[in-house]
Amino acid sequence: MSRFDYKNRLYPNGDGITRISDPFWLNTCQKCGYKFWSVLCTEDCSNCGAPDVLRELGGIPYGQIIAERSEPMR
Repeated sequence: MSRFDYKNRLYPNGDGITRISDPFWLNTCQKCGYKFWSVLCTEDCSNCGAPDVLRELGGIPYGQIIAERSEPMR
């Protein structure tokens, strides 16, 4: 039995929702400086819960991506 769900392209031992093709945002908390990865660009800091987080997708800042696309749903 394979550990990777090739049919649905899901991560092994994952949450059952996140796909292998989903982009990961690099987040840096402005309050505590904690860095973490998330699939959602609307995540609050997973360390202190602060909503003021700098977000980047492949080195491109959140503001630039929103200008090119649109505001994400919360």
